[in-house]
Amino acid sequence: MPELPLDSQVSELQFSTLVDEVKSDPARSALLVDLLREDHPIYDQRGTAATVRMRGWVLLAFERLGLPEAALVFVLEELDNGRDAYLVAAAARSLRSYTCPSPVMAAFLMRALANIQFHDDLVCLDHYGGYAVSQKVRTRGDTAGQDTAGGDTTTPGTTAVDELVMSLRWLGSDAADAVPAMEALMTDNAKGGGALSQTQLQELRAILESLRSIELLLEPAPFYCCTLPASIGTFRDWLAHAWSENTRPDALLNNTRDDQNIESIVFEDQDGEHVKFADFFYGQPSVVVFFYTRCTNPLKCSLTVTKLARLQKLLAERPLDGRICTAAITYDPEFDLAERLRGYGGSRGMRMDGDNRLLRAVEGIEPLRKYFRLGVNFIQSIVNRHRVELYVLDAAGRIAASFERIQWDENEVLERVATLLAKDSISTAARSPHSIENDNKEKTYTAKTSSFVAATRSVSSAHESGGSTLRGLPALSILSVAIAFFPKCPVCWAAYLSVFGIAGLEQLPYSPWLLPLLASLMLINLGSLRLQQRSMQGPAGFYLAAMGAFLILVCGIGLELPYASAAGIILTVMGSAISVLGSRNSASFQRSQIDQVSPGS
Repeated sequence: MPELPLDSQVSELQFSTLVDEVKSDPARSALLVDLLREDHPIYDQRGTAATVRMRGWVLLAFERLGLPEAALVFVLEELDNGRDAYLVAAAARSLRSYTCPSPVMAAFLMRALANIQFHDDLVCLDHYGGYAVSQKVRTRGDTAGQDTAGGDTTTPGTTAVDELVMSLRWLGSDAADAVPAMEALMTDNAKGGGALSQTQLQELRAILESLRSIELLLEPAPFYCCTLPASIGTFRDWLAHAWSENTRPDALLNNTRDDQNIESIVFEDQDGEHVKFADFFYGQPSVVVFFYTRCTNPLKCSLTVTKLARLQKLLAERPLDGRICTAAITYDPEFDLAERLRGYGGSRGMRMDGDNRLLRAVEGIEPLRKYFRLGVNFIQSIVNRHRVELYVLDAAGRIAASFERIQWDENEVLERVATLLAKDSISTAARSPHSIENDNKEKTYTAKTSSFVAATRSVSSAHESGGSTLRGLPALSILSVAIAFFPKCPVCWAAYLSVFGIAGLEQLPYSPWLLPLLASLMLINLGSLRLQQRSMQGPAGFYLAAMGAFLILVCGIGLELPYASAAGIILTVMGSAISVLGSRNSASFQRSQIDQVSPGS
């Protein structure tokens, strides 16, 4: 079959035929992963039901092909916040084809059970189009809604709850962490607060008894860094603020995004006031979420805006008022006018003022869609599919971190924002008078920007003006960040790959030997820093960097203490910055001494 242009002109019959061909060829599995992107052109102008059928068929293809690491996050996303019985059932079945069962999966399965029990339905996963069907399902000849020679075939159906229960059984002892949630779910159903059938409750009870019977025989389970659905957000961080533009993959650079005229985009807020992108997002870090008021899934847009309101309260408690802006931008600017935005935000507890707004793009969503690469698609102006997405922007409006697909945790986002502010303070302290003078000649919003990358550039600028710099600052700092956020298990690695997939890295295997290699390089660089420190006045820089390495390697990686890695990164950067400045001052002093004794002086 000749290659089809994968766009909105492809019929569902052509699409299902293509997926059937690809699932027989493991070498083409990357195509299936790509088809799971919400913004893929093939879903443009499709109805919601058609989009569900198509995505579900792609998920089911992995049952035969085997679920690759790059596709795992799409499955976990559906379990985390899915409300469609067909897609949740397809995700649960697809999960069982993954080669590395993990205890973290039990939390996702239990969350899906709690969510879908009130929306369960009989579906067929053996034929395309088995969405909301009865016991008598049609073959693929009827997928377009027209009777064909395919006829009717009697095929046993299944339900999302049944598939989830089978996946819990597939996990075996790895589902042990789900025992409390399982007990709570069964108690709720016994009190009339659930919707599970007696058969389903009996199956859950059998799994529960089996897990209890083996608990005494099992040794304590090893620690898994992925313990809760919310923690998956950690592994989606782009680390944009910790990579120099010369070393980051091109596909992740902010300057590869379509940022043409982004600063001039005009918004209308919940009060009807107009503000430009540059006026609101330049000058201080920001937290941005996307939503729309017509979203029917309470686990996506409604929960996202509610959690943003909670984050605002946490920011006020720190206190970080006036230092961080928050914004909720609608996917649906034609429908979500000012009054509707205000009502939606107010009913979910959002604080709305000059630094905290709900926004609609006056000229449409397309420029923002390209700049953020939003996971959304439309049929005319109506959203047919979207993901959960939150972005942390630096003071120049560039993306510093991204939390996508899995619902994010407010405290985790707060930690990332605090880290970004701390790096801003460090980079400001590390800037030389020469670089500050040059900055004053630039635009106002650029002068206010002091991200991690700007800090390293400031030190390099001082070197070019006559100082002597150490190589330790960029190398040691980037190594520290790489070690701190290195994925510790295949599930974490899969979530990373879901981000890096656009760069063509989804085929990289999980390689645990990279962590000790990075740690060794970091220690070697630290030793080099100590040797060079002997020629300077005072070892303060080395001690700070050494303390940072200890926090990252021992407290963060070894003991898994919260905030240890972030604190270690900050100390490492501070120590490196002090060493650079000390080296430059020492070199300047030596040159002045030479100038005093030279004949021409």
